Amino acid sequence: MDIVNIYLYTNIKSNKPKEGAYAYLLEVIGNDHHTYKEPATLHKIIETTDSSRGAEIKALREALKRLSKPCELRIYGTVPNLLATLQNNWYKHWHDSEWVNSKGETVQNAEEWQQIYELLEKHKITFTSLERHSYSSWFENQIEGKISDIKDKHINVINTIYTAKEQIEKALESVDNTDFFNSDDFTNAVTAMVDLLISKIKNPQMGYHGGFVKIENGTNAINTKCSENTEIKITSENGMNTDNQD
Repeated sequence: MDIVNIYLYTNIKSNKPKEGAYAYLLEVIGNDHHTYKEPATLHKIIETTDSSRGAEIKALREALKRLSKPCELRIYGTVPNLLATLQNNWYKHWHDSEWVNSKGETVQNAEEWQQIYELLEKHKITFTSLERHSYSSWFENQIEGKISDIKDKHINVINTIYTAKEQIEKALESVDNTDFFNSDDFTNAVTAMVDLLISKIKNPQMGYHGGFVKIENGTNAINTKCSENTEIKITSENGMNTDNQD
């Protein structure tokens, strides 16, 4: 049986949902017969909006999914409640009570714990720890870099949206004058479109997917790519109809 260290980490330090990331690292250090000279490692960092507990539970679930055969597990985490649940086998009691706790309430993160219960059935947990370890600083640096990259991308997208709005305004100056383009309805539609995109970028829970900002009038058109997938279109042809879709 392989001996595997599972290291879990999240930069979220709140009981309430916050933007951040969680990570796991699997380290296969040997088996029942010998210890490897160089441990094999596998890791992943995943963005999330969650509490510290919820994020690290997800990290454990995702780590366990990577194990294809029974292993002896040593689990290192940063959230006391998570490790206490494993040490005291609370998740097994929750399974027996159909994921209802002693207060008669549904267990928090019940879906994730059910998956973890099923994933752990073939493994043996021999050790858990909240102590800092050889990967603690590495986790912190890696996630800090990841979050910094995400913020930079969001800033670039917001700047692109504002640029698109300026291009739209310039394009309208060259378009044949129509009552619609000079109306409050059109101005409000463009403003609402830009505000919606920006709000979705700032609040991932609203589900920003990115896409194109496009405005057409006959043969005149401007396309500004924000990222991918979604097209938001305002069109004026003949009947001056508008279509705003997300």
